[in-house]
Amino acid sequence: MCPVEQQHKDIRDKNMATFQYLDKTKDTYIEWETTILFYTGLHCVDMFLAALSQPIHPNEHKERRKYVSLYLKNIAADYEGLYQKSRWARYGDKNIDIKLRNESKTQYANIRRISPY
Repeated sequence: MCPVEQQHKDIRDKNMATFQYLDKTKDTYIEWETTILFYTGLHCVDMFLAALSQPIHPNEHKERRKYVSLYLKNIAADYEGLYQKSRWARYGDKNIDIKLRNESKTQYANIRRISPY
C-alpha cells in the first residue's frame, strides 16, 4: 500500500470509529452519522483511485463522482445515493430519518467492499 492509500485508509478507519460511537446514541445524531458514512465511503473510493496503475487524486466531489462512474460502476448508484443523503443532512434539503440513515449504512457497506483493506 502506498502512503496515499494508507492516508485514506487511516481517515476511513477514524471516520468509521466516529460513526460507530455516534451510532450508539439511540438515533440522536443521524444527520452526522449519514454525513460521516459518506465521507468514510469517499475515502474508500479515494483509496481505490490512488491504487490504480496511473493513480487518480480527485480534488472535488464533481471530479470524484465522474471517476466513480467510469471506474466503479458497480458502486456508482450507492455512492451517488450516499452523496445525496449527505447533502440533505448537511444542508437541510430533506429531513434525514432513521430509514434514510439505514439506507446510508447499506450503501456504505456496498462501497466498502471495493477495498481489500
